[in-house]
Amino acid sequence: MNLSRLFKLGPLPSKNYVDYNLSAIICEDAANVFPVDKYLRETKISAELIGSRDIIKSLFPDIENRKNVKITESISQKDSILKLLETAKTQSDKHTVLSIPTSHLSILAAALPEEYSFTSVSIFTLPESERAVLLTDAFLDYQPTPATLAKLAENAHRIFKLFSDKKPKTAFLSANEKASEKVASTLSAQQAAELSRENMLAEGPLSFDLSLSPASADIKQYKGEIRGDADILVAPRRETASALYFSWKNFANLHPINITFINNTPLFYCDPSDSDISKLLSAEFAITSKVKGPLNKNDTNTQEA
Repeated sequence: MNLSRLFKLGPLPSKNYVDYNLSAIICEDAANVFPVDKYLRETKISAELIGSRDIIKSLFPDIENRKNVKITESISQKDSILKLLETAKTQSDKHTVLSIPTSHLSILAAALPEEYSFTSVSIFTLPESERAVLLTDAFLDYQPTPATLAKLAENAHRIFKLFSDKKPKTAFLSANEKASEKVASTLSAQQAAELSRENMLAEGPLSFDLSLSPASADIKQYKGEIRGDADILVAPRRETASALYFSWKNFANLHPINITFINNTPLFYCDPSDSDISKLLSAEFAITSKVKGPLNKNDTNTQEA
């Protein structure tokens, strides 16, 4: 996948996507209506829209005239998620893409079978360097173990490999780059880095500025391998990731790709506050993505297979 082309906003959608299927949960906040509607109008993708029939018809006024779309009625958010997961299970060998509003993420994470863990990744391109940085966190797990953080990094690594062949530099974030018993997240970051597989260069704990600012690394005379050029950022907690995400999105005006996978099936999610560009980028990335090997599998073995 040519991510640089994608972020430079070539014509989207980029293909007709014949034989592809999009299964999307639609609700009142209309978070993902724009990209779903655009792909339905401009490609030959088939779609299953899950939710209240009345709400779907109000958001897609000509839905009854579209032959490539079916509506699956649901009675609640949880019911919608369960039906989406059933589609992911039965259509896993086909070109299937899933989509949900951000408001359904916590329900999705809670509804996943025990053998899966949940990893959401946001991909940003930094304006000065024009390179991609992946941001991930443990979401509902507010006290992630080092093993959990290492597993998040591995899942993010598999997404990174969709558009890059290089060995990614992974930073386990904390308040500073020195491990201390007084700051628990520094110890977790250190242990997570030690557990990480050899297919990435991992360091932790690492402060945010050392992870992304070469100038800060020079000023602080940091001697590590990651000197402002991290490819993957693993946040210690959900609050940290959320603060970074909204700072980049709202104050730096960046347009994130929001992606996860249910087994091998890509899922993009949208927030009502996301820009139309962000929503299109997320949809195109998901539709054109195909990972090798299971993603999100709850495997605590952190050695290279």
